[in-house]
Amino acid sequence: MQMLANIAETLIENTDHDALIEAADIFAHIKTTPHSLIYKLAHQECDVAASILENSTVLTDDDLIEIISENGAGYQNHIVKRKVLSIHVTDCLVNKAAQETLEMLLNNNGASFSKNSYTKLAKIGLDNETIAGSIISRPDMPHDIVNKLIEKLDLTGSGKLSEEGEKLRIKFGTQAMEAHKMRSQRELFLPIAKNHIKQISSGKRTIDDCIIDLCKQGHDQALCQVIASFTKTTEAIITAAFNNVSGIHILQYSKALGITREAFLAIATLRTKRRDLPNSQIFYLMRQFDTI
Repeated sequence: MQMLANIAETLIENTDHDALIEAADIFAHIKTTPHSLIYKLAHQECDVAASILENSTVLTDDDLIEIISENGAGYQNHIVKRKVLSIHVTDCLVNKAAQETLEMLLNNNGASFSKNSYTKLAKIGLDNETIAGSIISRPDMPHDIVNKLIEKLDLTGSGKLSEEGEKLRIKFGTQAMEAHKMRSQRELFLPIAKNHIKQISSGKRTIDDCIIDLCKQGHDQALCQVIASFTKTTEAIITAAFNNVSGIHILQYSKALGITREAFLAIATLRTKRRDLPNSQIFYLMRQFDTI
């Protein structure tokens, strides 16, 4: 491979442009390609370097930072498409790249950000609706930074959107606000769920008592977390089961826990209320509870 690389490096200056693009794309996907060749290809014209910048794992963070610092948006826009971007690289991009590139960067789920970079992006987001929407939608965005941006959505705390918030709603639908709402709710219910799980595990309380208690308090997400914990499945699956129209799925998971009829009645009542279903759903589920 090293001999091939030496030959390739020699031919770069004299190779047909289209052929060089094809060669660069091949080397970009070979993990054993020598660094010297990848480095040289990454510094060629943008269309030649494109596949190297997007795909080659041979390039180091230092290489990427150097390219970002010395080149414009064309090169940077390819780098932000990489499957993984470290904090060091994104710090450089946040400091050097144009807003259009930053919008692409925020939509890359493989990019990691430092708290400092997120703070800088949030400041940009105050005047850029697209960046604001992307920031709010990222699950790894620090909660305190999201709150500052959410103030644009609801200035009064009354649920009434501000003018800026209405623009975001129109442009991004409800996705950004729902993502933030779920993060906020999770921060509230997770400690409650952990406390109940600990009490059940230590034998201080029965799972039936905890379920009835959570249902009375309306903590459906904490309830789903508790059920997920003791059925050894994911919270997302249990939440989907809870929200399923028929209710059969949450019934099956609940029965697997061996809970009492009284505890399941509490679950059936809560999900009926949460989904604004008719009370007949409760009676239907209770009949099913006795037959499954």
